[in-house]
Amino acid sequence: MEETNSVIETDDYPEAVSKQKEEVRIAGGSFVYSCSETKKQYVYIALGERPTGGYSIKVSVEETKEKIIVKYQELKPDKDDIVTQAITYPDKMLVFERGKDVEIINKNNKE
Repeated sequence: MEETNSVIETDDYPEAVSKQKEEVRIAGGSFVYSCSETKKQYVYIALGERPTGGYSIKVSVEETKEKIIVKYQELKPDKDDIVTQAITYPDKMLVFERGKDVEIINKNNKE
C-alpha cells in the first residue's frame, strides 16, 4: 500500500454534490460522489454539529492498485485552548480522478 501525499481539498464541485453535502453536513457522516461530467470523485467528510470552534479533521490517503483509502480522524480542542464560542460544522471535501473505488475509514471508531 502506498501513502499518497496529494490530498486535494476543493470548494469547487457540481451542484449534485452540494445538495448531498447539505444533507450530511449537520448530522455528520461521509459520502463519495462519482461525477461523469468532470471525471472526478468527490469525497465529503463532516463531523456534524460541534459546540465550539477548535474542531478539525485530519485526513490521510493511501492508494492500492484497486482502491483509494481515505482515513480521517476528529481533532478536538484542548481544554485550555481559546476557541470560538459558536456552533461549528467541521468538514472537508476532497477530489480524486475517477477510476478506483474509494473506502472511507473513521479512525475515531475503533472496533
